[in-house]
Amino acid sequence: MKRQSRLVWLLLLLGGCIGGVRDSTTERTAQEQLLLSTAHQRALARLDLSPLAGQRVFVDTRYLEVVDRGYVESAFFEALAEAGALLVRALEDADVVFELRAAAGALWQGDWIIGIPIPYPDYYVPEEHLESVPFLIQIGYSLREGWARLDGFAYERATGAHVFSLREGWGRSHVGFTENIYPPATILDTLREKLE
Repeated sequence: MKRQSRLVWLLLLLGGCIGGVRDSTTERTAQEQLLLSTAHQRALARLDLSPLAGQRVFVDTRYLEVVDRGYVESAFFEALAEAGALLVRALEDADVVFELRAAAGALWQGDWIIGIPIPYPDYYVPEEHLESVPFLIQIGYSLREGWARLDGFAYERATGAHVFSLREGWGRSHVGFTENIYPPATILDTLREKLE
């Protein structure tokens, strides 16, 4: 009887140690946000804004339809300022109007798994249940990508004359076999910092 009660207590303790993992406590995961913001940042880095140096520029973002619009706008204003443009908030104060638009700003996800099924004699699974076959070994790969493309053009406010256009501002970020959106810190690095 004592042995059985100890076994029950052990099972209860082990059951109490089982936890769950939540993808996110916010509406969007940190990974999704980082993938998209990094992709937009890389797209902006490809745009040559030097023709606007010294010009008073008003940015028209009416056609900028992206999830992280505030971030993309702010990052574009920063890129303009770094290129030497003078940002103005009122249209009537501008020499040049730049119309910024997003051709893309989304996520892509791909997964593949190769598995060796558990060998059972006379093991047959109907085709509609192939996904539920138990595997002895599974090897897989998961890739998450953020894609962005920003375009735009500038024109003189007074005359409407075309100044220049920007196309093909592509940006890509990914998390997968080799991650490229996270800082170079591992769980071990974090533990070392806490111990020090």
